Amino acid sequence: AFGDGKDTIDAFFHLCYAPENTLVAETDGQVRAALYLLENKMQVGENIYRAAYIYAAATEQSYRKNGLMSALLQYADETAAQRQIDFLFLTPADDGLFRYYGNRGFQTAFAKRVVRVSRADLQKAAGETRSTEIGACDEQTARQTALQGNPHIVWSNAVLQFDSVLRKAYGGQTLCLPQGFAVVETEDDTAQATEFCFANGHFSALACALLQNTEAAHFTLCVPCCAALPPQFSAETVNTAMLSPISARAKAATVQNAYLGITLG
Repeated sequence: AFGDGKDTIDAFFHLCYAPENTLVAETDGQVRAALYLLENKMQVGENIYRAAYIYAAATEQSYRKNGLMSALLQYADETAAQRQIDFLFLTPADDGLFRYYGNRGFQTAFAKRVVRVSRADLQKAAGETRSTEIGACDEQTARQTALQGNPHIVWSNAVLQFDSVLRKAYGGQTLCLPQGFAVVETEDDTAQATEFCFANGHFSALACALLQNTEAAHFTLCVPCCAALPPQFSAETVNTAMLSPISARAKAATVQNAYLGITLG
């Protein structure tokens, strides 16, 4: 349904697949629609919630517009409630799907800010260029440090491993520092940091690492909404994902501009 290669599909089934988390709709004994629940956590302030990512929801083309996916989404709600999962979340691919899921109980709750900047302006904002050592690091720890204070998804280790496989398959690289991390893809003279996350006061260190590890002339930085950017940067806020509260405590929570980062797409 999504055009993925065999290696990445195999990686998903090796790292993330569980039959009990695979919801399917059948007609005539054949699977016609399916989705996968990937359980993670969500942190909002001091509160930790159970949150399942609805991943790779798809219907066979000739069976679309027959209500199969709507029925599966309802079944996902019922399954989450039975398992005491607080939230379901997903990433619509376009505006039409935002409307589709919005009509089925999901609300826009995730966003990012997108900054487009030249190399010269990024160097100026970073200040004095200094050598920044990039080495192996624990990505889970780096994420928690950089996203402290931002409502965000705490991805499971299995999802992070699968995402690492996808990055390598599509030529991305990860820059990891004690106080931040960036996931970078470069095409022609533009480097896109699909994630550019740093603890308060540590923008310069991550910017220097980015400048050292790419020769791009232009940069696109995707940052959490709460990140403290240099004042001279202008940013566009973009909605990224949707949330469906399942439990009573989830329905009582206020979640706005949460950070997703990974989409596995």
